[in-house]
Amino acid sequence: SMGYASGPNLPYGAKMEYAKRAALAVVEQLGPRDLVGAIAFDSQPYELSPLLPLAEGHAALTAKIRQLQYGGGTDFKEALDRARRSLVAAGRRVRHVILLTDGDTNRSAPDHDQLIADLARDEVTVTTIRIGDDTVNLDLLNKISGATGGAFHHVADVQALPQLMISDLQHLMDAAANRREAAPRLAAGGAILAGIAEDELPKVSRWAITRPKPGAEVRLWVEAGERQDPLLATWQYELGRTAALPIDFQAGGAAWPAWRGFAKLWSQLTMWAAPHGLAADRHLEARRLREGTWLRLETVADGAGPFHLRVPEAGEVVLRPTGRRTFSALVPALAPGVHAVALAAGGHEEPVEVVVPARSASGRELRAAAPNLALLETVAKLSGGRVGAEPGEILAARPGVARERVPLEGWVVPLALVLILGDITARRLAH
Repeated sequence: SMGYASGPNLPYGAKMEYAKRAALAVVEQLGPRDLVGAIAFDSQPYELSPLLPLAEGHAALTAKIRQLQYGGGTDFKEALDRARRSLVAAGRRVRHVILLTDGDTNRSAPDHDQLIADLARDEVTVTTIRIGDDTVNLDLLNKISGATGGAFHHVADVQALPQLMISDLQHLMDAAANRREAAPRLAAGGAILAGIAEDELPKVSRWAITRPKPGAEVRLWVEAGERQDPLLATWQYELGRTAALPIDFQAGGAAWPAWRGFAKLWSQLTMWAAPHGLAADRHLEARRLREGTWLRLETVADGAGPFHLRVPEAGEVVLRPTGRRTFSALVPALAPGVHAVALAAGGHEEPVEVVVPARSASGRELRAAAPNLALLETVAKLSGGRVGAEPGEILAARPGVARERVPLEGWVVPLALVLILGDITARRLAH
């Protein structure tokens, strides 16, 4: 029962509502093969759902949790013992209970001694969470968690419950997987991870356990037992783009900021998340390669294509999918400049322009070994200047230009006084 109000600002039933939110948040963190059950209690226990794989019992369990109402009396002893028996019968190596209560039990503390011994013997860890700002039965709950290897939390602010319970679950999963360090794996890297090899990615020891939403693209993942947890996931809706990287770079991912590819990853991720503005729902660009010209079409919508590009110099080109919303083709080398082409898809054809960037003959793109001194000398000679002049020479008068010194002491001070007095007069007249 969580109807007991432990503070002036906490109405009856409020703790139950937050407890339900926290329980639902924990359920959503579990994998489909994880066994989960729930037992409610007031003066006696009520099984909301037996211990079942989440894939089988998810719908019924979440519905029962949402329907919970607070009642009178609190006796968690029988509920805790029933949970112990269910976990032992399931035969799983990891057995854990989260006991969420306002602590105001109808029994005395010594009545729980045998149950605590049974839980410890059966290796069932119990995390006890005491809701409310009073101190009723804190010692009993602390004793239960301490004897079984769980954690004890006294929560005065019920709004912190969901995050607290998720943190407890993640700690349990880490321990169950004996997680030390795991190597990230590449999935759909794309432009975000271009030029970054899988074996150079730093290992991680802790991360937030998440699941990708429908339509999301997992770019990086890490193996955690039977799960594949996303480390970098992206999602796009029309022109909106979002990326999630659930790593703490000061804790489990502390090696990442020192990795020399860290800045590259973030710059490429930023460029992906904030791309160039599209004048339409498609963007066509070209890159010059040794083998020819690489044409790349980026679309806003999913499911577009196939695309055909009619290029006067190369004929009809089929742009094939090379990624989500990305279509590409390699054509013979096109001359630098603007090319008028036709883009066809779904029986519709539209004229577009593609710009092929210029490239120097050496291929070194605006790079040179040293300044072109011969060119600078020619420019200086034709303009009447000189190369490498000293600052004094630059400021000196050129032939045909005269300079005259004009003393200002005689009239600058009177002029300044007149301006100050004029400013004061103008301000007073304005008021």
